[in-house]
Amino acid sequence: MNKWRKIKLGDVCHINSNSYSTKDKWEFVNYLDTGNITNNTIDTLQYIDLSIEKLPSRARRKVMLNSIVYSTVRPNQKHFGIIKAMPDNFLVSTGFAVIDTDSKVLNADYLYYLLSQPTIIGGLHALAEQSTSAYPSIKASDIEDLIIDVPDFDIQKQIASVLSALDDKIKLDTAINENLEQQAQAIYQSMFVTEHNETDRTGLLSEIITVKYGKDHKKLNDGIYPVYGSGGIMRYVEKPIYKNESVLIPRKGSLNN
Repeated sequence: MNKWRKIKLGDVCHINSNSYSTKDKWEFVNYLDTGNITNNTIDTLQYIDLSIEKLPSRARRKVMLNSIVYSTVRPNQKHFGIIKAMPDNFLVSTGFAVIDTDSKVLNADYLYYLLSQPTIIGGLHALAEQSTSAYPSIKASDIEDLIIDVPDFDIQKQIASVLSALDDKIKLDTAINENLEQQAQAIYQSMFVTEHNETDRTGLLSEIITVKYGKDHKKLNDGIYPVYGSGGIMRYVEKPIYKNESVLIPRKGSLNN
């Protein structure tokens, strides 16, 4: 039987254990700020040439593969992730708590998915709102004090593997949707913008369409034909109200599609 047990996170993790020093003598830095990662997706890295630029005071935390970076400011904004690949001379902001697990006890991916759960985020954000700083923030000790439930190590890896596969599928579907949207915009540009010439003209939409309200259904008896409103099917009537091809646009709540 798989056994679950409670552990204190501070007993199986090290937080902010490694920092940059001028003794490292790096010529450049690839820097990740808190606002440039959300839900494990990095937006951009800042490249800093130390021969001509000054290193930002917050660019101090060192990370390694499988380090979890977790913003200590406003946890509900989800500026967190787990490092699976990294460039040379990589630093992250001191606004992150950099969490490294004891790999013999706690799987880093399992912990990342646990820390990204709404219940954990909500609890940490509640602590942040009680802070005396100028903005809602947590301390490394708030993370260390968390009591979590963990199964056997092999089960941790299995759980993390399933969740990781789902994340990969979501990212793939998102990329496909973005590509389709780009194709649609390109086709639109080609058909309606690029090929626009002097024979084209602008005009009122009412010149080519007829706009009707759906209130005519009130004159009909009940039947088998559905009548759609902005919230879905309202009733069924004895015959179709409109027989030609029509586009239904709700007059209320239209911004919600």
